[in-house]
Amino acid sequence: AVLVALLLARRQRSAGVVFGLAAALAGSFLARNYWLAREASGYVAAWVSGIAGLPHVYRDLLGNLNRVTNLIFVDTFLSVRLPYARWAFVVSALLAGGVFLAMAGIFKGWGRESKTERALNASMFLFVGTWYAVHALWTSIHSRYAWPVLPLIVLLVVQGCRQWRQTGRRGTRVLVLACELTLLPVFLWGDFTRLLFFSDRSRQPENRPPLETAAWIRSHTPADALFQYALPASFYLFTGRSAAGFFYASDEREYDRLLREAGVRYVLVRPVLIQDPAWQQNCNWVASDPKRFRRVYANPAEAAYVFEVRLPDGRVPAPATSRQSGRP
Repeated sequence: AVLVALLLARRQRSAGVVFGLAAALAGSFLARNYWLAREASGYVAAWVSGIAGLPHVYRDLLGNLNRVTNLIFVDTFLSVRLPYARWAFVVSALLAGGVFLAMAGIFKGWGRESKTERALNASMFLFVGTWYAVHALWTSIHSRYAWPVLPLIVLLVVQGCRQWRQTGRRGTRVLVLACELTLLPVFLWGDFTRLLFFSDRSRQPENRPPLETAAWIRSHTPADALFQYALPASFYLFTGRSAAGFFYASDEREYDRLLREAGVRYVLVRPVLIQDPAWQQNCNWVASDPKRFRRVYANPAEAAYVFEVRLPDGRVPAPATSRQSGRP
C-alpha cells in the first residue's frame, strides 16, 4: 500500500527505497525460515538423488511434460486440471502459451506508458516471476500455492491483451481477441468448478488432507522417525516428521535395500494426486508383505495406513546417519 501511494504521488525514488527495504526484509525472513545454511547439505543430497533418478523420468518423457505443463501452469493459472492424455498435453500447451502471450503484451506498449504504469506493471511482473521461482514445484503438489498471485495474473492478462489490441497489427489483434475469448470462459469455468470441489464433502480421500492420520503420527511416533510418503514436504508440514519420497525399484528386493539404506522406519500408504506408477508399486509391496511391514494404524475414511518397517529378523531398522530430509 505504501509503495502504490508513493508511485501514484510520482515519488519514484522513495518508492524504490521502500521496495528495496521490503525485498531485503523478505529475503532475510526467507533465509531464516528455511534455515538455508543448516539445510544446504540436505538440498544438495536431494538434487543428487533427483539427478540419479533422471533415467526413470525419461522413460515417460511425454507424460512428465504433460504433468508439468498441466499442474504448474494450466491448473495453477486457470484452475483447470486436464487428464493425462496426448490431446490434453496439446491443450495444456496452448492454454499455457495463451496466458504467457497475453501477459507479454504489457511490454508491447512499454515506451508509451507513464512512469507510474511502467512501475506498477514491472512490480507485478517481478512479483509473479519471483513467486514462481520459489513455488513452481509446490504448485505441482497443489494449486493453492499460486492463489496469492492469481489476481495479479488476471490483471496482467487484461493489461497485456489491451496493449496487444492497441499496438498490434490486424492479425495480431484477431489472435489476441481469440485468446481472450478462450481464456475468459476457462477462467470462469475453472474458478466455478474449484469452488464446487472445495464445497463437496464427499470428494476422494486423496483430495483431502489426512488430518486424523497426521494427528496420530504426531502423538504415536518418535520425533526423529523417518517415514516414506509420496509428498515429503507436505508430510513434514502436517506431522513435523521427515520423510523420503517414493523409490524407483525394479523389484521388491531392491525396494527393501533402498528402505534400509535410507533408514525408513514407517511407510504411510495412501493415494495421492501424483500419478506415478513407482509410488503405487511401493504401496503394493508394503501391503503384500505383513511380516516385513507391520500395520500399526488404519483410517479407512482417509484411505491412510501406517506400516512399521521390520528387518528380516523382526528388528526395527536404526536411523540412518545421513538421510534426505523432507523438511521444505
